[in-house]
Amino acid sequence: MRDPKSNEHTVVQFISETGVIDEIDQAILHELIDNSRQSTQAIANACNISRPTAHERIKKLQEKEIIEEFSINLNYANCGIPLKVFILVSFDAVLGKDITQKEVAKLLSKIPFVLRVSIISGAFDFLVEVQIDYMERLADVITEQFRDIPGVGNTQTLISFSQYKQGISTTKRKLNL
Repeated sequence: MRDPKSNEHTVVQFISETGVIDEIDQAILHELIDNSRQSTQAIANACNISRPTAHERIKKLQEKEIIEEFSINLNYANCGIPLKVFILVSFDAVLGKDITQKEVAKLLSKIPFVLRVSIISGAFDFLVEVQIDYMERLADVITEQFRDIPGVGNTQTLISFSQYKQGISTTKRKLNL
């Protein structure tokens, strides 16, 4: 079921209206957003085009980097790492006199359990998203691994209780297996 209000579908509509893609590419992208595991033949059937045309169109969308990747989303709670944490990190130029903010971001992103690092504006310089199993390990990651990186200054840790996307809870609950 296509949710026309989803971010992904909104972006596809926008890039179609601005001429980045045509109606066929738009239809293909909507199909992939709804189910990226479906076969090229199923996408072709849904878009009323031939399988070779669907294949070539998908390939060109990848070459243009409109499609970055086909991926899975793990249910971290069922993987035993239920804590979603955001850590605000300041860049300390005195501590990191020989390192740039981009280099700090790259080093932070290599730490286990770090999902992504954004360089941001405001009182802090980085927003680090972490998915981790328990608080003691989080403390170790911050006090030992973050602090070992030159240029890492103050941190502020924010723990996510729940998450929403398009008005729907996306918080993953652990299955009782």
